[in-house]
Amino acid sequence: MAISEGFDIFVSGIPAPVQESRVRDLLHPYLLRHGIVRYEITKGKNQGYASIFIDDFARGQAFLNVMQNQNTLRLHNKFTLKFKRSTNSNPKDDRFVRQKMAQVEASKQRIGTLLVGNKSLVILINHPYLPGKWQHRLDMSFNDISEIIISRGNISSAFITGTVAPKVYSAEDNPFPDLQNLNLTTNRNRTAPLKKVRVPALDDGHAKVAGTCFVYEVILEDDLALLSLSELLRGGPDMPSMSRMQIHSVKPTRSYDVQMETLRNALSHDWNGRLPFSVRFQALRIVRLGWLSPDSMTALVPEMVKLGSDGIPEQACADAVRHILDGMDSPHPSLSAGNYSTQSLTRRLREEACTSPKDSSVCRTAKENSHLALIHHVRITPCGLYLAGPTPEVTNRVLRSYPDNTNYFIRVTFGDEDADRLEVQYSTNNDGIWNRIHAMLNGALRICGRDYTFLGFSQSSMKSHTAWFMAPFVDPKTQDNVFPALVVKNIGEFDSFRSPARCAARIGQAFTDTNVYVVLEGICYQYSLPDVERDGRCFSDGCGLISSELADKIMERYPGLKGRPQVNAFQIRYLGYKGVLARAVHLSGEQLYVRPSMKKFDCDVPNHLEVCGIADKPLPLFLNRSLIKILEDLGVPAQNILILADQTVKDLHKQMDSPINIANFLESEKIAHAAGFPKLIQHLDDIQIPPSDDRFLQAVVELAAIVRLRELKYKGRIPVKNGMKLMGVMDHTGTLKHNEIYCPWIDANGYRQVHLGRVAVTRSPTNHPGDLQFADSVDVSLDSPLRELHNLVFFSEYGERDLPSQLGGGDLDGDMYDIFWEPLLIPPGRCTPADYPRLPAIDIGRTVTVKDITNHFVDYMKSDNVGLLSNHLMTLADRQDSGIRDKDCVAIAELISNALDFAKTGIKPEMNKLPKFDRRIKPDFMAPGPHVTIDSLEASLQFVEQDEKNPHDPVATLDPDQRKMVYYKSDKVLGRLFRMIDEKGFYDQLRASTHADAGPQASVLKRVLEYVLKASEGLLYAQYLNLAKDIRSDYETSLDNISYDYALHPGHPLHEVEVVTGCALGSIFNRRLKDSVRDMREQFNRDVAHTRSAIRTDDDGNIDEALPRSIACLYDAVTYPGLKKKWGGKEVELKSFAYLAAAVCLEELQRFHGGLLRRYGTKSKGNIVMKA
Repeated sequence: MAISEGFDIFVSGIPAPVQESRVRDLLHPYLLRHGIVRYEITKGKNQGYASIFIDDFARGQAFLNVMQNQNTLRLHNKFTLKFKRSTNSNPKDDRFVRQKMAQVEASKQRIGTLLVGNKSLVILINHPYLPGKWQHRLDMSFNDISEIIISRGNISSAFITGTVAPKVYSAEDNPFPDLQNLNLTTNRNRTAPLKKVRVPALDDGHAKVAGTCFVYEVILEDDLALLSLSELLRGGPDMPSMSRMQIHSVKPTRSYDVQMETLRNALSHDWNGRLPFSVRFQALRIVRLGWLSPDSMTALVPEMVKLGSDGIPEQACADAVRHILDGMDSPHPSLSAGNYSTQSLTRRLREEACTSPKDSSVCRTAKENSHLALIHHVRITPCGLYLAGPTPEVTNRVLRSYPDNTNYFIRVTFGDEDADRLEVQYSTNNDGIWNRIHAMLNGALRICGRDYTFLGFSQSSMKSHTAWFMAPFVDPKTQDNVFPALVVKNIGEFDSFRSPARCAARIGQAFTDTNVYVVLEGICYQYSLPDVERDGRCFSDGCGLISSELADKIMERYPGLKGRPQVNAFQIRYLGYKGVLARAVHLSGEQLYVRPSMKKFDCDVPNHLEVCGIADKPLPLFLNRSLIKILEDLGVPAQNILILADQTVKDLHKQMDSPINIANFLESEKIAHAAGFPKLIQHLDDIQIPPSDDRFLQAVVELAAIVRLRELKYKGRIPVKNGMKLMGVMDHTGTLKHNEIYCPWIDANGYRQVHLGRVAVTRSPTNHPGDLQFADSVDVSLDSPLRELHNLVFFSEYGERDLPSQLGGGDLDGDMYDIFWEPLLIPPGRCTPADYPRLPAIDIGRTVTVKDITNHFVDYMKSDNVGLLSNHLMTLADRQDSGIRDKDCVAIAELISNALDFAKTGIKPEMNKLPKFDRRIKPDFMAPGPHVTIDSLEASLQFVEQDEKNPHDPVATLDPDQRKMVYYKSDKVLGRLFRMIDEKGFYDQLRASTHADAGPQASVLKRVLEYVLKASEGLLYAQYLNLAKDIRSDYETSLDNISYDYALHPGHPLHEVEVVTGCALGSIFNRRLKDSVRDMREQFNRDVAHTRSAIRTDDDGNIDEALPRSIACLYDAVTYPGLKKKWGGKEVELKSFAYLAAAVCLEELQRFHGGLLRRYGTKSKGNIVMKA
């Protein structure tokens, strides 16, 4: 039953940061005094006002009269709240309830239910023929909802705005739905629970807009339902933001699919060269992301063409389209439609194009680095198709074959709406989604007039569910038509293959990222060495030799190796060979030796020796959870591991206790080092300006420290000082005896080191108790050919079985091995290594076709169970008395081995052999930790604990087979390690030990500028201010691009602090984000290097004016605000350029004064006077 007419009150005078709950606590007693128990208080985040809706008109009027007359209610004893009537009758005069229109792209009204759970919101649409059953459901995670707008007028509605499309399900057909949940059968013959079916859309009409439809209107039954919804959405800290606004929905004049067809036609050709593909791609990208309607973009096409006619460079036009919406508020009912008018957008487009640099940072990066190419990306989800990029990526054999046509190749990633992997759950039927993916892989993706079809994938890209597609083109050199079949034919001969998995893997060798290649001329000799084999074991599996002269030639071309120690092993792709070439000092001239185990297919392409990895230094060794578990179960006392963990925490605390230690920490961890932050912190301390006075610098340090601590807590990442990670090769001289290894390395001071004695050797991942073995580490004689080699681990060619194969089936084609001799970690014994039979790849009895390969790709995505099996292994090993040595754990380890081999064999792990145990019960160290976010305004970290106030989650009841997990207190080492680390306590202590109330950015940077001006008195810099603005604009635009390009989803861009530090909070738990952040760090470092060079160096390469140029950059950064962007629903200002400029400025000032920074008073005394 609908309630009586309500009463709205507008409350002003509230400080914007105050939380809604604080306002409710303040007003609740006053409302109760007037007998008001049914009410709703709404305050948007960072808004200085609130509204009260009272369901009883008379009581509401009485309450307002009292509050207006007393006018003494104060918040924090400081802010006086003011009350007035809020009416819907005149929205122009009402500051809170505004009447707006929302355009409806698709509409179908069905009766349903809105459920609010602990972490998500679900819309259930009733079945038209089965009362009490749902036909469709839409699932929306709170993390993916930016706002919910409550509209109350003739009808009450909730407008739910997401950042991604919701997950859509339909109910699986069942002829007897009412009998489904009756417990009338025994356990033996009970019917399996009803599955939900994942679908791309609700129906055909919804399918046309599902990928770009991020706003859903739910019409509520009455105002009582509205109040109930509002109350439910206040139930936890992760609830989305709410606001109130009266909205009327209207239908567009043209349907969305008609608009899209018009836009596709406009972007399908290049308008006689005036509208290049790169520009068209950015236009379609914006529309596919739902940021602009197709008609709005179509209206801008004539201006894009005109920009091309006016001679605006292609890259400037593409960047202008890409950034046309920068700084604008996201479309919202509260905004004027004029902001997005064709006239306004056309003006912005031309302004952007005329001010954009000729080459963007990504374009410049690709030009300056021959091993990089600009690659466009496509992301396909159950609902949509989204475009991204281009981003600089390491080239491969295929891309290098067509250097002028790389934009005809794209990378296509298949994933879920939230950018995670597609869920594979027993309770969900995904056949419809797999069929959609099959159709995409076997059909064509129509993008801006080009038809992109499947080409291939490397083994690493397959793991991330990513494949290469290409569109046909004409090779400008040969005038030949280039298409996928021709590209594959040019890679090698594959007609003899009968296994789709093996054929795909061999073709994929050509898609391996290779940093450099060397053309082998006639003077280079290639020989074939026989493999070292014994009793069916191959001791030289994947390992060949290379002469010093040819190795040095590679080093000269390899990026970043200038002035570095000699590299002695190269991971290569050569013709149809793959593996490692180890330096052999006895070989003269340019020679290389390959072995039969390295040959994977026949190839007649040019003699290009491609390098995809090198052994240039020893890598630090860290424990992980699986290795810790094996060590414990092999007899290492738990206390030993906890001692190392405790020391790691103490070291982290010590690294935070002084500016010099913080600087050393950032430098050692390579955090913001390219931007000069470690040296900046040290210099600030030198000139007596405390770095802890600055909030942004604090945020950089805090994020870096917390990420390291969370890696320790949730991943068991404990550094092992007495150990290292090295690439493995075979001792080709026959010096080493059975079970001996030789692992020399060059230390940080440039000295050769060798450890002698018993060592533990293993290889990640470790799943079987025998994946850790012992070896005798020895040195070689002074006259040995191995003496000159280092940063490798050499394995013996003798014995019954090669050591690498005993370590989780390792080989010598590039595998890295962990060697350690830490006394606390050496177990008293070992287990027999696993010896799984090598499974033959599936043979289909005929030549492999493209469809066979795409079927294998989809089968891999459907059967990618390595993570699931690893979690099962960790859970069961913690329960069993014998730990990972238990027979059931060994059985799971074999399943993991088969799952890892599936990509090459096509044989799925037999999941029916998974040991039976209660998977609901898990050790506490596998429980999810607090959700950590970055506050968009202060860049401080927010820890949101799991909400336990509502254990009866109504959303969870929809999936009864997904039972709630139960976590027990584990008394094993991983549980003790998990509980000993208090990340929230560490963060609070870190903030307490510094200046938690650190001032704004301007205060410290202004003092730095005052110091610099005093120390360089008389030096003129005003002539470089225009240059400084250009350098800053280029840097901030590049950083903004990075925050979107390397985020998993453009709806959730990375924070500036995450980009600067190279640490993303979610990367600890998300492998895809971890890989993306690694690439992001490389791109940001390249951009920073360019920016620092632009500050210091003029067009002729001179650095004589480096100091005044850097002063001008610092002056601009201190005086004028940075680029503004949207993050976390709020407008934030980019800040990091000021610190980069300050770092360069102080470095140049130090050089100007002969290596010293003088100390002056740095207290701010007033305005800064510019000197011209």
